[in-house]
Amino acid sequence: MTEAVDFQIRRPVLIARPGARAQLLEEALANHGYATVMLGVMTLDPVTPDPEDVLRWCRQPPDWVICISPTAVTRWAEEVGDRGHRLCRAGVHWAATGSSTQELIAEHFGRTSLAPEPDNEEEGTSASEALLALPEFQDMTGQQILIVSGHGGRPLLEETLRARGGEVNILPLYERNLHNPTFEGQRYLEAGNYAAMIVTSREQLDHLKDWCGAIAFRRPLIVSSRRLAEHAAEQGYQRIVIARDATPGALASAMVRRAAHCDTADADDADDRQIDDDFGNDEVQQDDAPDSDKASDS
Repeated sequence: MTEAVDFQIRRPVLIARPGARAQLLEEALANHGYATVMLGVMTLDPVTPDPEDVLRWCRQPPDWVICISPTAVTRWAEEVGDRGHRLCRAGVHWAATGSSTQELIAEHFGRTSLAPEPDNEEEGTSASEALLALPEFQDMTGQQILIVSGHGGRPLLEETLRARGGEVNILPLYERNLHNPTFEGQRYLEAGNYAAMIVTSREQLDHLKDWCGAIAFRRPLIVSSRRLAEHAAEQGYQRIVIARDATPGALASAMVRRAAHCDTADADDADDRQIDDDFGNDEVQQDDAPDSDKASDS
């Protein structure tokens, strides 16, 4: 087992995630002895909202403020500035899609927010689905909801809350922009000479495919959700590990666990396809039938 870990450490881990959480992930991996290479394929760039919209929400706060990412919280704090105390008055409820977002809400606004418990989520449940499963969001009749987010993304949260009777407004405060990988990253992707690659969105995964050589599709790929893992399998990636959630600690732990499961260096290059699920001990094998377009339990 030690030999497998040493083998992994000699090669870098490629990181596709953007922003501050990429740096936290880099630090978490470094604590386990892994070198990293930032691919630089995505940036989270600010979007300036209409000042009247921001002023309106500060003057007449909604019943719920839902932040869908740490970046959404940070950008919201930047926009509201010292007017943010109005959003913290009694009667305004806060919600987050995960623990990292929840922590930033407490840091910037001093508020406790509702968020799904990662350990209680069903296997394969997305952050939005887990949030929507909470009792507080089953009947939203007459509730005014502000979703602070980035441009694009799945409309599941908005559509479901509206279908449950809520009056939903979206405030996009940043956008995701794609870029070519760094020159160093392109070399690693083409040669497949790395320990693993960590990807946290479908956009990153689709974009990186154009730079991946044949060996790269056989290298370990660590993703943050089962939905993303299934899409990766459709793209042809053969050794996929699903982290428990998208936090830097969970992604780093998935990398460590993946290395520990390698009996030898050659195990990574085996030509079998599997999705290794960090939610538990079950493994999901990809159906190799030509017309299969999803992973199936076995």
